[in-house]
Amino acid sequence: MFEFKVNKSCQKSRARTASFKLLRGEVKTPMFMPCGTKGMVKGMLPHELDEMGVQLILGNTYHLGHRPGPEIIKESGRLHKFMDWPNNILTDSGL
Repeated sequence: MFEFKVNKSCQKSRARTASFKLLRGEVKTPMFMPCGTKGMVKGMLPHELDEMGVQLILGNTYHLGHRPGPEIIKESGRLHKFMDWPNNILTDSGL
């Protein structure tokens, strides 16, 4: 499921705001997307990120594959449960 919509645009600069829908909710752009390279955002707890309005976290599959590793992620119930993150996650694979 993927829906994309341009909400506003500027004729002069061609800047725009948009939103898109993913399985775990709508994401509005522009946005701040913190990097949770190894399944966590350093220095922040998941509930703190959620309270700040973070809509999407970036995860790097290469690093996740090395540490914590696919076995640990799978045993914990997949990446969302491993991270204790209810919102969307963007990875370069289907973890």
